[in-house]
Amino acid sequence: MRLYDPGGLDALMQVIVCSDEIGWKAASRKLIVYSTDAGFHYAGDGKLAGIVEPNDAQCHLNAQRRYTHSLLHDYPSIGQINHKISQNNVNLIFAVVRDQAQLYKELSELIEGSFVGELDDDSSNIVQLVVDIYKTIAKKIVFAADSLPDSLSVRFFSKCQGEELAETSWCDGLKIKQQVDFEVELTMNECVRGPLRFNISAQGLAERVEVSVEGECECECEKESSVTSSGGVSPECNDRGRRVCGICQCEPLYYGSKCECSNLDSNDPNDKASAASNISSCVNFVRNFTMPKSRKPNITLVKLISH
Repeated sequence: MRLYDPGGLDALMQVIVCSDEIGWKAASRKLIVYSTDAGFHYAGDGKLAGIVEPNDAQCHLNAQRRYTHSLLHDYPSIGQINHKISQNNVNLIFAVVRDQAQLYKELSELIEGSFVGELDDDSSNIVQLVVDIYKTIAKKIVFAADSLPDSLSVRFFSKCQGEELAETSWCDGLKIKQQVDFEVELTMNECVRGPLRFNISAQGLAERVEVSVEGECECECEKESSVTSSGGVSPECNDRGRRVCGICQCEPLYYGSKCECSNLDSNDPNDKASAASNISSCVNFVRNFTMPKSRKPNITLVKLISH
């Protein structure tokens, strides 16, 4: 599309979102060539004409494929254009005259999958410009995770840039029919039980993988109820703690692999018999640590268990 009016972002939005009206094929690589010798208006500029209704990023073309909401909606924001470009897997080429090239290079940095080419004065190089940029697009593949929930994070890895597996979401310099393998590492930052969904897609391509994640917030053994006595404690832990996944979780003041030791044992210095019997299985050892002069020494109680 060749634009002489600075309302080009309005036209660009309609070309992106009006799939049926434009005739985009579902499995095609979508490429838009935006050719202009003018700048552009964006969100907020409509106020100069008294238009305050934000752009809704929806299709508003009539039967003649003319935009019907130019006096009803403000211009789209750059963020809206970028979102729709990503959502619809579109590659965008800005073919602009020399005095507008810097402006559109700055715009291109804010819109993923976009490129800038400089036109000759008579635009005679536009075909070659598009061919050259398309070859650049075809040689590069970029993966991204769309609609990723905050509780998840994704990392991509590939060997395309060397022999070693390295963290990267893109590969460049590819040849036709060359196969490139990517590995995806998914991390759950916080446990969420309900299903979480997002997509992994290649920039500019219609194919995408839908990923569904369900959090396992506890181990199976934690779900199983162990044989316990009154109060939720387990006899395997001497009725002083709960047995979870084969390990005793002792109540306060108790310790040991089976909660057999207690800080309350032999508190009476006159009870020598009790102290003698207890020391064979539980030994309390106090070790002093030397700390920097700016801090007071700490005393840590270390429990040693003999079997």
